[in-house]
Amino acid sequence: DLVNMRVVEKLADKLGPYYTIDNLCISGTHTHSTPAGFLQYVLFQVTSWGFVQESFDALVDGIVEAVAAAHNNLKEGKMTANVGEVDDANINRSPTAYDRNPDEEKAQYKYNTDHDMTLLKITDMDGAGMGQFNWFAVHGTSMNNTNRLLSGDNRGYASYLFEKTMNGPTETVAPGHGDFVAAFA
Repeated sequence: DLVNMRVVEKLADKLGPYYTIDNLCISGTHTHSTPAGFLQYVLFQVTSWGFVQESFDALVDGIVEAVAAAHNNLKEGKMTANVGEVDDANINRSPTAYDRNPDEEKAQYKYNTDHDMTLLKITDMDGAGMGQFNWFAVHGTSMNNTNRLLSGDNRGYASYLFEKTMNGPTETVAPGHGDFVAAFA
């Protein structure tokens, strides 16, 4: 999409030809608490009353800044992945709809929600934590329609808390500026 293309263009200007549409994955999480108007698709623009250049520029510039900071701080590391079960952490938003599934389909699952969490752990060559990505089936929006503030919602807050735990209190390291990066995808 347009965001990806502009990010790749700006990264090429800033860092050279390292990042392309084919090797850079940009992913966002669903939220109701951020500015809209940054996509080129008409259907998505209806609720924001059209394309908003300021939203688009802020998003692109923030992504470029984050990728450039990571690029300029590259070091060798190791990645490990694991899947584990997490209980009492999510609910089915429509159990009555789920219950309408055929019994033979429901019999394939232990719960009416996915309790598996996938974790990608990133460490340096000595085993010290550098970051983590995890994927867990929980709805990414908790803020209700009375919220008027920008928010990373529950996934953003989880990232903030995890990074604060790993990087130290915010009096020492400003949020988002520590060595450890946590992403709840």
